[in-house]
Amino acid sequence: MTSDQAHESHCRREYAGAKISKVKFLLDEYDNAEYFVTGSWGKAKHAASDSVTLWSTKNEPTEESSGIEKLSCQKVESDVNDISVVSQSRFVVGLSNGDIKVFGCSGEALESKQTYSTVHAKASSTAVCVVSNTIFSGTPKLRFVTTDLMEVTSLVSYGTSQLVSAHTTGQQNSSSFQSCCCMNDSVTAIASHPSEPNVIAFGTNSGHISFFDIRAPSKTFRIY
Repeated sequence: MTSDQAHESHCRREYAGAKISKVKFLLDEYDNAEYFVTGSWGKAKHAASDSVTLWSTKNEPTEESSGIEKLSCQKVESDVNDISVVSQSRFVVGLSNGDIKVFGCSGEALESKQTYSTVHAKASSTAVCVVSNTIFSGTPKLRFVTTDLMEVTSLVSYGTSQLVSAHTTGQQNSSSFQSCCCMNDSVTAIASHPSEPNVIAFGTNSGHISFFDIRAPSKTFRIY
């Protein structure tokens, strides 16, 4: 355990005991984020492989300690591919066996809340994202599925690529299915602009960076 404070650096290091595939801070609207979760992967016989771990950075680093504390660890059935944070006390994990798991943080302990098994017909869940209590999961099979954390009571389509859903919680959600195609290349990363979230940037396998605006009314997004 080390804390590198040379040249006014604030880098902290802690050995996690496993290969880390994802790191996500838990949301906190009232204070600085002091808790984060990690997902791991590796050989099944390794004690720390295929697990989700809750960490804290509340403690100040010293010469003997990094101040990073492992609070709780939960084993999962296969490699962790992605993590999507819902709130300060809940997050969703996509696994390589196709399972999607919902975890809760009760105090400083992790608790498995729900498991959606093999949602991609045993294909891997490579990416997960939660929007308005709906879980979106992607797969190498060139498709994605959605799982709603609220019960859906009705669905209606409008326009050429929009859908509205009604829920038992009283909420009504609108979803867009507009698409953007990057010909003869692979998209490897995507992010929204911090001050203009309607502007989306993405990087490709060939080294290009492009943008598109999700406010575009056409069925297919225009790439800039």
